[in-house]
Amino acid sequence: MNTDEQTTTAATDENVDAFIRAVDPARLKTLKVVRIDPPPRPVGNTAELTAMNKKHAALDGADDKAERYALLSLGRQHYFGAFTLLKFGAAWRLRDFRAILAKNPDRPVSSRKRPSKPTKHVMK
Repeated sequence: MNTDEQTTTAATDENVDAFIRAVDPARLKTLKVVRIDPPPRPVGNTAELTAMNKKHAALDGADDKAERYALLSLGRQHYFGAFTLLKFGAAWRLRDFRAILAKNPDRPVSSRKRPSKPTKHVMK
């Protein structure tokens, strides 16, 4: 997939049916989270950002807010995305499948290349 070109497909009955076949929910059983990472420094870890995250989290009734990147694997394809989490007490909950500081891809990003050295990240 060339991510430098954006294409739009008409929503005809034929195209909708082809899309439904292509995204068969049964295939999603093999979807795996390869890794989750915070945004790179200095964007992701400053005193100002920590204070701003707590302020924004309070608007949703939460204690804290964090943004993360995710690398997903489905078959031989890898996908990148960004998301926002809110912390309520000791539990983190997904707020949105986008992020403000962590750059969101303009369109789906996929690659057939295997990512190098996946690591496990734990939010504290």
